Amino acid sequence: RRAVTLGASRVVPRISDLVNTTAAYRGKIELMLADDERAEDKLINALVGEAVKNVFANHTDADDLDSLVDQFAGGAASLEVGDDVPAERLVEEARRIDGLVDAAAKLCARHDRSPEDSECAASSIEFILEGLYVNNRLTKYAYHGRTFYKR
Repeated sequence: RRAVTLGASRVVPRISDLVNTTAAYRGKIELMLADDERAEDKLINALVGEAVKNVFANHTDADDLDSLVDQFAGGAASLEVGDDVPAERLVEEARRIDGLVDAAAKLCARHDRSPEDSECAASSIEFILEGLYVNNRLTKYAYHGRTFYKR
């Protein structure tokens, strides 16, 4: 969706794309005993979060990113992600957070992708932020359809 609406030349998946998969999973998991109608969504989000946590642990060490996390302390930093955020803008805004773009570049290079590629960098930035979120190092909130990471 993002590539089409923003006119991107190629499609590179990002963590923020995972919210669009919830509808596809709904109905595949039936919770007969649940009183809450959103119980399926809560379970799906928990399963996706655990999957991200496991993949993050295999590709990154959260302890190496403590200095990055510290910059978010007390609301000093915040970063928006989502379908309407072009890769170039995400990377540019991520430069305000010392070490985030460098960590993303290392992740790109580790997987034989060019760290200069803004699409790969944006995908890696979102992966790092979500990995820190699922490891309880950052918080994430949605506001009027926009998603932000902060601490």
